[in-house]
Amino acid sequence: MALIYQPNGNLPAGIHILTIDQLKIDLGFTKKRRDLIVGLLEAIKDLKACNCTKLYVDGSFASNCDHPNDYDACYDVSTPFLRQ
Repeated sequence: MALIYQPNGNLPAGIHILTIDQLKIDLGFTKKRRDLIVGLLEAIKDLKACNCTKLYVDGSFASNCDHPNDYDACYDVSTPFLRQ
């Protein structure tokens, strides 16, 4: 299901769960966004290698802004990571 933005361009408050494919479709609607997603996917790959299962994306990237400067993201610290 596609994301539905409010009239101000933001998503409704809350957590919107997306698969990687949905993220590419729903948030990659301009070339600038697709370019940012390339870096985000690298971060996701690294976090996944550490057994991270939850990543939250926020900021203008989680709005309908055509040209966000970046994405804001954080991961769930309760997710098990490999420990030395």
